Amino acid sequence: MIELTDGKKLYELILMSGNNKSDFAKKIDVTPATITYVFKNKRVTPRVAKLIVDELDINFNDVFKVKELKEA
Repeated sequence: MIELTDGKKLYELILMSGNNKSDFAKKIDVTPATITYVFKNKRVTPRVAKLIVDELDINFNDVFKVKELKEA
């Protein structure tokens, strides 16, 4: 599971990129509800986490962490 560790920082980075949450969602091709879910539930899929960090050109560990790895 991937968890959002710094929602305030992520929101600031989204704003500094010139977007609000809704515009940012469109930019990374996810629904605004997906971004809302990330902020409210602090959980995110690997795909969405990668889209976010790639678009903002940040390090994964700046705003996310991997929690509970289960062995396959």
